[in-house]
Amino acid sequence: MVSEQLTRDRILEAASSLFAEKSFQEVGIREIAKRAGCSHTTIYLYFKNKDEILFEVASAPLEKLYQTSLEIYQSSESIENRLLEVCHHFIRFGFQYASSNQLLFIVEGEEVDLPEFTKPINQLRMKSFNILKSLIQAVLPQSISEEKLFNIVRGTYLFLQGMVINYASGDCGYNERLQTIVTDYLTFTLLNRKNL
Repeated sequence: MVSEQLTRDRILEAASSLFAEKSFQEVGIREIAKRAGCSHTTIYLYFKNKDEILFEVASAPLEKLYQTSLEIYQSSESIENRLLEVCHHFIRFGFQYASSNQLLFIVEGEEVDLPEFTKPINQLRMKSFNILKSLIQAVLPQSISEEKLFNIVRGTYLFLQGMVINYASGDCGYNERLQTIVTDYLTFTLLNRKNL
């Protein structure tokens, strides 16, 4: 039993490192097996396919993002402060997992307004996205249409992703200057715009 867990862990470590080096599409099962020191048939004893490996590699970080976002969401801070803090947390998380950002948020993605998702990874991603959506919805007029709400949430999400993509590869970290940019942008676009 212990050796089975070790083999499974080696497969996940190998996949994680390969996904950080190359795009998800470029990495094959045989390559994962070679790096893990096992045969490709061994992988199929633990995982049905590469999508299942992706889910396992991404689930712990995505669950961590969700749990902290949920704690912020449920705090007694003002709705505006909770929205800002969730956004800052998302970017800090993106900096922490910069080498895996595409894997965690983009690979095998589906439209956010689908009634249901075909890939389990997107169900995980949506847990945090829905917290962001709820917070944004709370600061906007109740009369806003669902379509406009989704557009604003998408735009905010893309802004947060853009901050990660543009700055997380450097050595600056999520510093005070970047935090000010995010706070100023969100304050101007969302928090002071209640009559959209």
